[in-house]
Amino acid sequence: MHKVSAVMSVFNGERFLAEVIESVLCQTYEDFRFIIVDDGSTDRSEQIIRGYKDPRIRLIKLKENVGLPAALNRGIKLSDAQYIARVDADDPSFPDRFEKQVRFLDTHPDILVVGGAVVVVSEAGRRLCVLRHPCAPEEIQEALSKHNCIFHSAAMMRRSAFEKVGGYREQFLYAQDGDLWLRMSECGSLANLEEVIVRRTFRVDSPSLGRWYIQKMFSDAARELAEQRRVHGQDELERTGQFAALEAAHRTFEEPVRRRQFSDSCLHWARFFYYQGCRQETLRLISVALARFPANAGIYRFAGTIARNKLKGLLLRGRGRARCA
Repeated sequence: MHKVSAVMSVFNGERFLAEVIESVLCQTYEDFRFIIVDDGSTDRSEQIIRGYKDPRIRLIKLKENVGLPAALNRGIKLSDAQYIARVDADDPSFPDRFEKQVRFLDTHPDILVVGGAVVVVSEAGRRLCVLRHPCAPEEIQEALSKHNCIFHSAAMMRRSAFEKVGGYREQFLYAQDGDLWLRMSECGSLANLEEVIVRRTFRVDSPSLGRWYIQKMFSDAARELAEQRRVHGQDELERTGQFAALEAAHRTFEEPVRRRQFSDSCLHWARFFYYQGCRQETLRLISVALARFPANAGIYRFAGTIARNKLKGLLLRGRGRARCA
């Protein structure tokens, strides 16, 4: 029996898959099994996985794509480890990630899930920013009602706690991690390491780039359900197997992404990178948003904000130089 099971689901993820697999196999902590669920891939993902002869790897091949939460549930069900380390097929882990998280969970028996910081890089490998969430359990507990506080690809959790809450709810095609953290936080504490433990590549061609609004719909549904549990002890999804906000999110998910929606999504990420200080990525995303839907008034308002902030900065620097003179 291994202490850790690293669990990854991949669907047509050949581009970064080899790098991610190697980042797991090269961990300084060695007492783990690596369960990889090929969720109906039609690209070279299966060939890449089978190219590794490491005995720690166990491949689960699904004939049809069942979606991330269902695939992860199948993989975790095959684990007998004490801890589950989530791995995403395009987010490599730093070599000491497992070692740090195992040490933390071993010494903090009250913590059910531990995440960490993530460094975001461009497709060319250029460092863009470091993303951090609160580390203290009480801060995470307070912030969870507003936003997700643990990066999914950087999480390690106790399998016993995962099973206690029933695992991922497969209705959550997006935000399945946020829904899981909310339910687990009702049973115990969650924490984050301050250290950077995962690298995430921001891709303009990512399938999820143009769907941030769907992510938000699923996230909002997860928080509504959490509020129901807080008030009534049970939520509507548990009670009836249905929830109107989730059904609306599913309908939106099935619709093709419109040009305006894609433009709004790019604008959302442009704002995010602007306030992270990533000017080059901001301008690139504004260009993509503008090319996809030139009539998007939000683009021009945001460009005006950037121009005003730039002018304000120039004026302040000018006054500073004048005082020094």
